[in-house]
Amino acid sequence: MRLYTVHLKDAAPADAGDPPAFELVRDGFCWAAFFLPLLWAVWRGQWTGLLLYLICVLATSTLTVMAVPGEAVEIALGLGLAVLTGFSANDWWRWRLQRQGYRNVGAVAAADADEAAMRVLEVFDARGNDRKSGSPAPTEQAVPAGGPSGGPSGEPSSGPWGTPAR
Repeated sequence: MRLYTVHLKDAAPADAGDPPAFELVRDGFCWAAFFLPLLWAVWRGQWTGLLLYLICVLATSTLTVMAVPGEAVEIALGLGLAVLTGFSANDWWRWRLQRQGYRNVGAVAAADADEAAMRVLEVFDARGNDRKSGSPAPTEQAVPAGGPSGGPSGEPSSGPWGTPAR
């Protein structure tokens, strides 16, 4: 199972019958950014990440040319930068989504992105997404006065994907 964070667009859908706009970002290491960082950054529209990566490459290249540390150190620096990029890539993507008006509403565990998208759509349908008005379902439930275990129907209060409400 993989974990995906769910990012919901704050604006209403263009058509009343459309599901709410959301993005799924896989949690964890990004192999595409590790092996092909420049192509990954362009493909995802990560212009700030691309610029940061190029500055780091330029800095390490300048450092290795000036210091002449040897081939093993150059390989270690390049590999370290690739590993750092792989671990940071999905966080950069989340940051860009936040700047574009998406908000992180939770996480979903699924075998792949298609299954995760289906689960998210099921949650919106189950929560009573009003597709006529375009307003998405509430993302969190309020904790009742009796505490987290005392919901209106006697069941525990929880967030949208089974996580405890805050």
